[in-house]
Amino acid sequence: MAQTNIMENGHVIIGDHPDPTIQSTIEVRSQARDRKRETSRANFQAVVDISNLNDAYTDALALVEKYFADEGLRIAPLRVVDRDVLKRAYHIAGQRDDDKEVGRHVNNRALIVEDRGVDELFGDDFVLGIALHEAAHSTAGDSERLISIVREHGLHTSLGGIAINERRLGKADLRKETEYKVIGDFWEEAFADLTRVRALRSLGRTHDIQGDTKPFETEGGVTMRSVPNKNVRSTPADIVLPAEFAQLSRSIPGKNQVATSPPNFAAYALELLDSHTPGLYEDLKAARTHPTRQRDAIQKIESVRTGLYRELRDLEYTEKDFVRGLISVLDALEAQK
Repeated sequence: MAQTNIMENGHVIIGDHPDPTIQSTIEVRSQARDRKRETSRANFQAVVDISNLNDAYTDALALVEKYFADEGLRIAPLRVVDRDVLKRAYHIAGQRDDDKEVGRHVNNRALIVEDRGVDELFGDDFVLGIALHEAAHSTAGDSERLISIVREHGLHTSLGGIAINERRLGKADLRKETEYKVIGDFWEEAFADLTRVRALRSLGRTHDIQGDTKPFETEGGVTMRSVPNKNVRSTPADIVLPAEFAQLSRSIPGKNQVATSPPNFAAYALELLDSHTPGLYEDLKAARTHPTRQRDAIQKIESVRTGLYRELRDLEYTEKDFVRGLISVLDALEAQK
C-alpha cells in the first residue's frame, strides 16, 4: 500500500486518512497527478531521444557508461542536446526550462547541453565532465535527492527525513496551505561533482593548470584562487580551489583558463571531509541504492562538528551559499587540529 502524507489540524499524518471519503479524494487526485507526470515524462523523452547529438560524442559517453558500470551503479540514458531541442522538449512536456542550465537529470534522462564555443576551447572535456556529473545524479533513480522537508504555513510544523511510498522517495500528497520541497542540494551536488572529479582521475582525464590564477571574488565577496592540483592546502585564511575541481581548467602560454560553478565548491568541501573521515564518500555512494546508508554518512559529518550536516543541508543552491559551505568545512577542520 502506498504511503501518503497529509496535514490534519496542524499535525502530520503518514498513511491512509481515517475518513474514507477524504482518503478516496486524495487517491483520485494522486492518480491524476501520476498520469499527468507520466505523460509529461514520455513526451520529454521522445524529443530528446529522437533529436540528440550523441553520435558526435560517442567516445565521451562510452567512457561515462563504462565508469558507472564498473562502479556497479545504474545511470539514466545520456543525451547530448542543443538548447533549441531542450526548449522544445520542455515545451511539449508542459514544463518550464532554464536558459542557463548546462546539464540536468530530468524525466529519467541525464542531459548535457552542447556549447560549441566551449567545445572549441576544451574539446569533449566539457561534455565528459557534465555527463559524469548528471549521470551521478541519476544513480538514485527517481529519488534524486533523498532528503525532504514538509512545512505547514503559519504553524511551523515540519517533517524532516524521507517520505516513502511504493515507487519512490520524497513524494508527498499534501493539503492546501502546505509547502513541500526537497532540500539537501549541497550534499547532492557535492556527491555528483566529486564523482565527476574522481571519475576523471580514474579515466586519466584530470585537468590542471601550470600556476596559480589571479585572486578572484566569488558571489558574496569571498576572495580565492584556483591552483595546480599538487601540494594543495586550503585554510580559512587562504581559500583555494584545486584546478581539477573547477568545471573546466587549462593553461595556454601565459594564461590560465578556469571556469567554476557552485557544485565545484561543494565537491571540494566533500573531498576535504572524506580525507578527514575516510569512507564518507563511499557511504554517500552506497546511499544511492540503500538510503539507510545516509545515516552512516551523517554520523561522519557530525563527528567533525555537531550541526554541520544540517547547516550545509539547508544552504540554497547559489555560489554564495556553496562557498559559505566550503568555508564552514574549512573552519570545522581547522578546529580539529
